Amino acid sequence: MDRLTAVRTFAVPGFCPAKRVRIYDDRWYSVRFQNVETDPRCDYVGLAEGEYTELLPGDLARRERDRRLNHCNAISEWTGNVYRLDTGQYGHANNRPTWYGYREDADAAVAAFLKKRDDWISACRKEAGRYFAETVESLKARATKTGIGSAHLSGSVAAEAHWVDELAMRQKWGRESQAAADKEIAHPTWTWSITQIR
Repeated sequence: MDRLTAVRTFAVPGFCPAKRVRIYDDRWYSVRFQNVETDPRCDYVGLAEGEYTELLPGDLARRERDRRLNHCNAISEWTGNVYRLDTGQYGHANNRPTWYGYREDADAAVAAFLKKRDDWISACRKEAGRYFAETVESLKARATKTGIGSAHLSGSVAAEAHWVDELAMRQKWGRESQAAADKEIAHPTWTWSITQIR
């Protein structure tokens, strides 16, 4: 753990080495942040090794500099081009656009966004295939192995009807997953646009 991480972790969570940088609303700033790590098993959020950089307008740069829980390491004024990337999913715009100083970086962000979309489509198709592969026998085997639904393994008419209904429900879920993937391909709802604003 380096000195800056130690200060933020154990002494002053809002400490920022760039606290004295003067920031104007009508200018752009390159803001360097310390990486953040999280743990999906709990609510942990902490400081990690390494840094990343974002291009921000003046009001957002000031907000990051003055955060109570801070991980801003440096701020410098940006005088080059600014490209704004807006993305949206499922017909809704994402919360905040991102800004880049070079067109190549904006194009790389679009490529990553589209890869995420392709991964989502693949996951929908994989899920549909898994549902379509189900049979009454495979559902019974899983219930025997896990104990979930084992009350319906008696062999009675009502129990057999349960498994037929369960299979029909899974086939329905499969059709819905397949339809979602097909609809996204035919009429994309993951949208993006790049605008040069300076």
